[in-house]
Amino acid sequence: MLYNLYNEKILGIQEVNIKKVEEKEDKYEITLEKPRKKCVCPVCGRMTDHVHDYREQKVSDLSAFGKKVVLFYRKRRYVCSCGSVPSAR
Repeated sequence: MLYNLYNEKILGIQEVNIKKVEEKEDKYEITLEKPRKKCVCPVCGRMTDHVHDYREQKVSDLSAFGKKVVLFYRKRRYVCSCGSVPSAR
């Protein structure tokens, strides 16, 4: 979508989906996540796209438009059929 190009330019992050933007009195809070993709298990080498869980990572960034920017990155952790949890994306 066209607005995703603007988001990439403003945030400096590629391939993210912005889920929520909240403007507070002194800051912007932006919740984002990467699109779901298959990944390679480092243990057995098979591809997997089964989600194990999600973790939220808070990243404080520089100011934008005169306010502090806080990013909440919703990381996705995958699980493989071999039982390994290969990565967080």
